[in-house]
Amino acid sequence: MIVPRGRLLWGAGFTLVPLSLAPVAAQALLPPLAGLAALLLSVVLLDALLSAGRDRGIAGEFPEKVSLSRGREGHLEFALRDGRGRPLALRVGLGLPPGLESPRAEERVLLPAGGESLRLRWPLESSRRGAFDIERCHVCIPSPLGFWERQGTLSAGIRVEVHTDLLSEQRKLAALFLHRGEAGLHPQRQLGQGREFEKLRE
Repeated sequence: MIVPRGRLLWGAGFTLVPLSLAPVAAQALLPPLAGLAALLLSVVLLDALLSAGRDRGIAGEFPEKVSLSRGREGHLEFALRDGRGRPLALRVGLGLPPGLESPRAEERVLLPAGGESLRLRWPLESSRRGAFDIERCHVCIPSPLGFWERQGTLSAGIRVEVHTDLLSEQRKLAALFLHRGEAGLHPQRQLGQGREFEKLRE
């Protein structure tokens, strides 16, 4: 799917708005503004044609399973590459299901030339236990002139298993055993007790 970018919206605004006002304000400006609008339309259409197929050749390497601890931030590592061997700038985002969160909504990356893989480390976190599936990885690639953006998806197929945080549970258990309600008491040596000679009182 192809969607317009801000550059296209700004260009259309600076061209079409004066063109619509020219018949009322200054008819002499109508021909040059019409020619400018026709030129912009030709460039935009050419940019859309050049953007076709820019998402082809992009492949991802995703792990089958990732384990996380509940309430603690973990990371998902995966790799992207362009099979055509060209350097390619794009935006990357993961389709997270309900129950999984990440402080990173998207990331702008540059795939290296020569078909080399670019490794990404994506932060993940969950507040509840269970198994979650990340089915898709979204990629957005700008057109050559920047008027459009082509959006595509890669099949991820990642199973994220969230387990109980054993480290936190061990700390809670240790604190429970250490708390005996006798804070501030210290053992002291008492004389006069026992059968040894040096412990007898005079």
